[in-house]
Amino acid sequence: MAAETDVQALAGRRDAGFSLIEVLVAMVILAVGLLAIEAMAIGASRQIASANHTTRYTLMATEQLETQIRRVRTLRQDPQASDFTQDGARVQVVPTRATVAGVTGAGGSMWTIAVTVTPPSTLTNVKPVTVTARAFN
Repeated sequence: MAAETDVQALAGRRDAGFSLIEVLVAMVILAVGLLAIEAMAIGASRQIASANHTTRYTLMATEQLETQIRRVRTLRQDPQASDFTQDGARVQVVPTRATVAGVTGAGGSMWTIAVTVTPPSTLTNVKPVTVTARAFN
């Protein structure tokens, strides 16, 4: 008799559980949320890859710039213009000479050295990197 009373009590209540429609709506909302999170993760991984390439190219440019500055300051030689490919990227070194009055040394020259690293055409979202410095000899 008690079991029948429990069944009758549950049969009379409409909020005894979730309907199939409610479960399906909840699953759709969850799926849309998970897809949004996945899209954000993919975008973040692309940005991280782009930042890694930019960092690598900046290090390449800085290394070339330091080599040219060392030529001017330590070896007392003129920097060399060059254009070559390293790790798939184009590296251009462009020194510019200006005579500065009142500067002592070998001719009183000031060099402006610009190094530009251009990524390969396959990396469309990575921009060229340019570093510049001045050196006196």
